Amino acid sequence: MGLTVALAQHKLTLAWPNLIDRCTLSGGSYTAARPLAHAQVRELQERSRTSDAATDSTQLLVTLDQRRTLGGFGIAAHNLSVDATVRIRVRDDSDTTVLDSGHLPAWPGILLPDQLEWEDDNYWFGQLTAEMRAEYTPLFAWFFGPVVPAYSVLVEITDTANADGYIEFGRLFLGNAWQPGINMSYDSQWGHDDATTVEETVDAGAEFFDEAPRRRTFACGLDYLDANDAFNQLFRMQRVQGISGEILIADQLAATPQSHMKTMLARLTQLDPVSHPYHDNWRNTLAAREIL
Repeated sequence: MGLTVALAQHKLTLAWPNLIDRCTLSGGSYTAARPLAHAQVRELQERSRTSDAATDSTQLLVTLDQRRTLGGFGIAAHNLSVDATVRIRVRDDSDTTVLDSGHLPAWPGILLPDQLEWEDDNYWFGQLTAEMRAEYTPLFAWFFGPVVPAYSVLVEITDTANADGYIEFGRLFLGNAWQPGINMSYDSQWGHDDATTVEETVDAGAEFFDEAPRRRTFACGLDYLDANDAFNQLFRMQRVQGISGEILIADQLAATPQSHMKTMLARLTQLDPVSHPYHDNWRNTLAAREIL
């Protein structure tokens, strides 16, 4: 089995569709109340929980329904500690490993020294603080260096010192990955969608808030597409995914102090048409919102 498309480190990357619902999950040790099957439930609040934090318990095997091309894997809404690692082994039909991630940090050490104080516990290793980690729905994401055809994925989580005494996670993501031939244009936009409602008293003008979670939003222009990228990728993604399908989005794969902010499980919020402004050039606009 040969490796196919290599992914660049400094490009927009979209992984889709999420194939996890077409997979069989097995391995590890999970509680009856929160079984491994919860990892195939769309709502992130429905979580799988291991019986303990032993390495034999905190692993799982994802077996596809058939040989499929893969490029990205994600674990959403997890409780992995700052010292946890995740190893992903992509395998063929004979259980031979064709791609091995090695032991990846669940929370990479990416903060720069000038972002920390000497007295900070994380000064030497640069991990995100507990406060920073709590600001976002935890998401471990790994985009494969090369996109590969495979039959199964073995996921090994090591977090034996987890303070909860178990590992817990919501939805899993497993899908193909794509990057445009020419990267997204400048003027990409990251923002927040806040559904909080406000009521104001008539007499005093006091405000009362019904707080709602804030969802990240992302929009970018893809202004220099060839026909293959425009139709075989983006137009097809709109057709298959619509505004409900899950997409794993990263604006670049290279680790930065902003990676945890700019990588998310999302869905399209609108389906903008593919335009043909001039010869041999196609355009599209991508607009997405985070899934919580």
